[in-house]
Amino acid sequence: MIYFSEMKRLLLSISIVLTSVLAYGQAEFPISQETGKIEYSKVISVPETGKGELFERAKLWLAAKIVSAKAAQEYSNPETGRIFSKTSVRIYDEVSGMHRELGRTDFTIEINCKDNRYRVILTDFEHSFDNGSPSPVDLRKEKSRPIMKGWWLAIKRETKSEILGVIESLEKGMVTEADDE
Repeated sequence: MIYFSEMKRLLLSISIVLTSVLAYGQAEFPISQETGKIEYSKVISVPETGKGELFERAKLWLAAKIVSAKAAQEYSNPETGRIFSKTSVRIYDEVSGMHRELGRTDFTIEINCKDNRYRVILTDFEHSFDNGSPSPVDLRKEKSRPIMKGWWLAIKRETKSEILGVIESLEKGMVTEADDE
């Protein structure tokens, strides 16, 4: 009987750990009311900086952060101050001390520059595995099988973290030391 009670305790512990891991893994994305797509949008003020200067800074940031220089200039128009590019981020997760790759998330980034401010919009998020599995998959979808649900939540959580990092990197790349003074 001792083994039975230890087994119950072990199963209870495992279920508590799995429940907390799955609850922690929840990643809510902002959904555009206009398009119904996942969309991160932010207007950032950069006082006393003209549209042309912000446009050049945005182009430099894209060229530095996006591997392909061609992709960094997929569409850019200095007259309108608009830059548009498709790009991706690699998704990794740390599980039990092991670093595992979870594929990549493709998305569109648009930067619209005006005098003293710019707006960044990231949208059209799709996840792909590099192993030939059916893809790309829209990140708004939910997975129902328990094993896939855990992976999917990790993919969504890590994608959100990477995207927030992209926005933060852009914000840093769009200011100079002179702007901070």
